[in-house]
Amino acid sequence: MKFRTLRAPMAFAASLAVTLHALAQDTVQMGAVLSLTGANATVGEDVRRAVALAVDKVNADGGVLGKKFSVIVEDSGGNATTALNAARKLVSVDKVPVVIGEYWSGITLPMAQYLVKEGVAHINIASTSVKIRDLGASSFNLIGLEDKGNQFSSKDVWDLGYRNVAMVAPNNAYGQGVVHGFRQEFEKLGGKIVTEVLYTAGQSTYRRELQQMSRSNPDAYIYTAYGQESAVINREAMELGLRSKPWYAILISMSLSDTAPEIAKGQLGMEVAWVYGAAGKAYATPLPPSTRRA
Repeated sequence: MKFRTLRAPMAFAASLAVTLHALAQDTVQMGAVLSLTGANATVGEDVRRAVALAVDKVNADGGVLGKKFSVIVEDSGGNATTALNAARKLVSVDKVPVVIGEYWSGITLPMAQYLVKEGVAHINIASTSVKIRDLGASSFNLIGLEDKGNQFSSKDVWDLGYRNVAMVAPNNAYGQGVVHGFRQEFEKLGGKIVTEVLYTAGQSTYRRELQQMSRSNPDAYIYTAYGQESAVINREAMELGLRSKPWYAILISMSLSDTAPEIAKGQLGMEVAWVYGAAGKAYATPLPPSTRRA
């Protein structure tokens, strides 16, 4: 993260007012904007449950400043305008001092820009665009960004022996960043992207994109996609016989969240994740080539 001094008096005053309001309440609240409907609803619901577990844990440990803690969760619907309206409601009506979310970089960036402007703290929990670093002093990041993910996944694909790969990703800030960054890192190693496809979200079929990729006869297919769209891509890839070649998912938990197990089986991929303690130590232990992670 890049931290800069917040110089605007109006922004500071707004932040102070929101914080004092929160402290005056019987319950300390924060907001969350998540994709509870739309293409990434499965992952969004997982995050919502994690938030609920965290709230229970905080309250079991005595709350915040001796007060009960709660999180007001709003649904973005996987849409930037809806997310922005949700953020406005959390700030102007609920007057929360902190908002977490969203998941998609193309949604997180405009939402976070609004929050920073209003002097409300923003915490990025899932978006990986490197533009997250430039949001401002009151925006904080909890996840590895796509530059590190691209470095890992490109090296991992190279180490697996693939030299000519086809790539597909969503045509948005996240997908464009992954394709551009992966290509740069992979080409440094001597690899080549033989076909590069950015798909339009919300399609009922992706056969045309998949057939375009297959014509280049790649060593492997590299992809990243949101849960429900990825399920269609994976099913149609199987139907078209493209699974005879390896498939490598960037952010594999997201890419396979809605894919049937019998179709997902055998895929490789990377995930941005880490935990502390004994579980983290076990996680760091080298695994067989069939299981890859960052």
